[in-house]
Amino acid sequence: MPLRRDPTCISSKTPHARHFLSGHLLTRETTTHRRQDYLSLCIAQTLRLYPESDRHHRKYYIGRILRVAMNGLVITSIRTGAGKTTLALGMAFNRDCAYFKPLGDRVERGHDEDYILLKEYASHVIPPLYRMSDKPPKNEVHARLRKAFEGAQNDCVLIESPRNATFGAYAHLCSADIAATLKFKGIVVACGSSETLIDKVLLARSYFESVGSEIIGVVINKVSYSKMEETENVVIPALERYGLETFGVIPEKKKLLSISGADVLEHLKGRLLAGEKGLESDIDTIVVGAMNFEHALRSFRKSKNKIVITGGDRADIQLAAMETSTSCLVLTGSLYSSPPVLSRADELNIPVIMAKEDTYSVLKKVEEIKSHIRPGDSEKIEIIKNIVGSNVDIEGIMKKI
Repeated sequence: MPLRRDPTCISSKTPHARHFLSGHLLTRETTTHRRQDYLSLCIAQTLRLYPESDRHHRKYYIGRILRVAMNGLVITSIRTGAGKTTLALGMAFNRDCAYFKPLGDRVERGHDEDYILLKEYASHVIPPLYRMSDKPPKNEVHARLRKAFEGAQNDCVLIESPRNATFGAYAHLCSADIAATLKFKGIVVACGSSETLIDKVLLARSYFESVGSEIIGVVINKVSYSKMEETENVVIPALERYGLETFGVIPEKKKLLSISGADVLEHLKGRLLAGEKGLESDIDTIVVGAMNFEHALRSFRKSKNKIVITGGDRADIQLAAMETSTSCLVLTGSLYSSPPVLSRADELNIPVIMAKEDTYSVLKKVEEIKSHIRPGDSEKIEIIKNIVGSNVDIEGIMKKI
């Protein structure tokens, strides 16, 4: 009987290959060893069926096999900034994982920032398919999602959802939609008060179940020392009663929560006037300099690693701020500072940023800024590598997917 060249069957004489591609034998419960046996068999059959000269078919079928064989995990969260990228980055350091963020929701200078970050550390990174402004048809989204893994030959692919569990539904790219399309399971990164955390995790699981997908468990992030006992004795047992396993509790690290002058400059879309070398310094507190010099100096001495927001014409306040522990100065109202202030800022490596808005508007914008990890944040990245590796049961997660 001749061998058939069929997209769903590499060889009619090889039932294992046929079942592998159809997914009838290769279930999520199949052991890693058996999966590798099936994978090797199918690739061997493909190479035997198509000669070196027929590279087009070789590439097509091997890509199809790998897409079926790939383990995948959709990383979602109960709110923006919960720590999805932290978990993905930490897992990429500790396992051979590909990374994929289908919907780019943090696009700066033409690329999603999480994609740029993981490109430096994951062994294989798949570019986002869409941006937030796109509204693609459902059939197109499903087809492109299924095709995205061509060329990936990793232990698994980590798929980061945008923002939270439901965001992206308008583009058919929320976490549950992605999991349902690719037949992958999900994990929830959660943080916050005990009641809210439990409530929103259960809501996320219901959302996944409504489209036929599954949440394997939870990673609890940003737990302060004072809340650790409550998390272990109240939150984790409560989640267990609802059938949800906790794969890790990541303690809060001040360094990972702090913002920098670079974050402020980017968020305000301001103009840097001086102090470029200090853009990566940590900012822990916000102070508005709208008082007289004596009151300002007393106030500034009480706060460390602060950002001071003041009018561009208040040279006295600016100089007072720089004589204390100040990480950044923001001048409001599109007003330049005096040359002595800018010269002193360069000497001390304190960024001076000019913003168009008034002081109140700038204050509200700065309060909105969330800490982000950038490719050059070597200290933060090393912390994430260690903190995820030591506090998250990565092997336990891999066994569940």
